[in-house]
Amino acid sequence: MRRWRTAEGSLLVEVEGGRFLRFDEAGALVQEHGPRSSSLEHDLYHWSFVVRADELVERTRIEGRESTRASERVELSGLRELGPEEEPSPAQIQACRERLASAAQAAEAARAAEAAALAAGSTEPLPLLSEARGLLAERITRYRDDAASGLLALLDLAAALPREGLPEAVQAELAGAARLACFRGTSEDRALPLHPMGPGSGPDSGSGGPASSDSAFLTALERAICELLAEADLQERVDANRNAAAYQRAATRLARAARLLAGGEPA
Repeated sequence: MRRWRTAEGSLLVEVEGGRFLRFDEAGALVQEHGPRSSSLEHDLYHWSFVVRADELVERTRIEGRESTRASERVELSGLRELGPEEEPSPAQIQACRERLASAAQAAEAARAAEAAALAAGSTEPLPLLSEARGLLAERITRYRDDAASGLLALLDLAAALPREGLPEAVQAELAGAARLACFRGTSEDRALPLHPMGPGSGPDSGSGGPASSDSAFLTALERAICELLAEADLQERVDANRNAAAYQRAATRLARAARLLAGGEPA
């Protein structure tokens, strides 16, 4: 287990899997540097780290359709490797890691409990929307996702409606929107047309007005459509076009639900 002191006095430790852990002087984990991969449209990104001389270097490899690009940058400089007799010893570091692992397990248990409570809600959920609530709750507790929070609030409103007030076809559209907003869409979800964005692309519930008991819910539906389209626009601005498409299709699902609720037919 190799160890280094950084220029500012923190501790850098090399552990299994090509990972490096950085601890502050109090022994708290500050940051983990390790291999990871991600994709953006047609490019696949890979990151890894290595200590070279007195520097922690981040390596980036981008695999595109026609070429592969590589680059490096210095993450930390001024490292001084610790000798075998210098503290903290490997045994002390391992004890610290075990404490951190125990804390992480406790945090995950708390998150899972929070997700279960969110999924259950304060009102008995509609059977067709139970799975959707679970997906949204997981995403909210893991990522604090605003779009998922908005959709879960919409499902709370749906659960509060009279049982005869929300047709199963509307529930199915709501469930599909939740799947898409959590990036768990089915092939049927992904085959839907994209809801347009930009001026004049607001929700259209079709001809005819909703029943009075459904008016608040229909208003909430239209607000949720606008929020999903705003999120799609943000994703498109950073070239995350697949994410943008998922949010647009989620908006399509909600627009179909609005039309059904207003007495029309889904497009």
